[in-house]
Amino acid sequence: ASLADTAIDAIINSSNMMSTFFGIQTGGSVQNGGGSVSDAWRGSVLLMETDANWLMKSNDESNVEWTSSTGSDIASLEGIKGSYVNEPDPALDSWEDEFWGSNFARLQEVKARVDPDEVFSCW
Repeated sequence: ASLADTAIDAIINSSNMMSTFFGIQTGGSVQNGGGSVSDAWRGSVLLMETDANWLMKSNDESNVEWTSSTGSDIASLEGIKGSYVNEPDPALDSWEDEFWGSNFARLQEVKARVDPDEVFSCW
């Protein structure tokens, strides 16, 4: 399946009319290297966010499930990799790799050096 087919199917199959996708074109100077972002983010062409918004607590389970399953369906497509650290998924199993890729070990070393008392937290 393609990204477009997967996204269209997800919207059609959602019971929530406020479910949506949000996309931003990426690229530009972030692709020049350096910094702390993951290799996947550095080489990306699109940030795609799966959103479900609802008003009633009784809809929590179905909307969280839709967002989770849709995100998993999209993440399983060929060529899809990484996650932008400001758009975290707390259920992500491999957040270290998804957010920071090969930079994670170096960032841990820097954090240990500049914040030995662990005053700041980032997950």
